[in-house]
Amino acid sequence: MRVANGDSPARTEAKRRAAELVERLPDFIRVGPFDFAILRMDAIRTQEEHKFGFFSATGGEIAIQAEFAHPTKAADTLVHEIGRAIFWAYGIEDGDREERIVNVTSAAWCQVYRDNPWLLGRLSEALTGPTILTVKGSLSGPADIQPGSVLRVRE
Repeated sequence: MRVANGDSPARTEAKRRAAELVERLPDFIRVGPFDFAILRMDAIRTQEEHKFGFFSATGGEIAIQAEFAHPTKAADTLVHEIGRAIFWAYGIEDGDREERIVNVTSAAWCQVYRDNPWLLGRLSEALTGPTILTVKGSLSGPADIQPGSVLRVRE
């Protein structure tokens, strides 16, 4: 049960997962030939600027807020800002249409990745080779194995 101005256990878990997702992001991301720093925005800056994140070509950075209500929004925001970096790095002419194109493509990427969980694993495997997991003992379930992983079990 949810209380007024309170969080349900599911919402609390979603916030925890979102924070973990942001926390585990690497320090840099490569877009085209450029490496952009990945920064975490604090809650004050997020509220002052009314933004979930931003991209700065001159600063060489992508920033997203550190806390989200749901991991899907955290992922959507990251993909959105990467989309902006793509526009800049690849010289895409955007004019007045940039915001709509980035909004649509970031949401679309998140939907495709969410609805096709094998896709990222396959892309990763295609680009960098399979992830090798060596496990001693048993696994708690399928969630312990990421798509595209090669599993070797030792008895």
